[in-house]
Amino acid sequence: EMTLDALFMRLGERVFPAPEHERHDRVWILPDGTPIRIQVKTRHSQTSSGAYVFNLKQRSARGSTGKGPYLPEDFDLLAMVVLTENVVAFTADWQTRHVIEPGEIPALRRHPRATLDAALMRLGHANAIPGAVDGPDWLDLAA
Repeated sequence: EMTLDALFMRLGERVFPAPEHERHDRVWILPDGTPIRIQVKTRHSQTSSGAYVFNLKQRSARGSTGKGPYLPEDFDLLAMVVLTENVVAFTADWQTRHVIEPGEIPALRRHPRATLDAALMRLGHANAIPGAVDGPDWLDLAA
């Protein structure tokens, strides 16, 4: 979560910790005041193929709040932090399993905001992307 906080600070965005009982970890306030709920998942180990796998589940079947597995309505964005590479990938696509392949790491380093902006576009918040009406030209790198 601190890696995410540091990235948002570098990008000039406002993000705040969510209360412990919430089903998301951070709240990002867009320039128009819209709150975006972010769930943060972190990995430091790779599969045998070098990929980083993020399974969308809580530590226990019922979770610390007794609410069970995550549901699509629990958060707006998923932030996937690869600690060993110091990169973050974002998605607004609801899946229970996400993978960051080794070949994606250089693009995440070069354009740390690309997947964030792509997720904003998917959520219908292109107006929150700095300097772009329809999104920056490099959004295709986030695909």
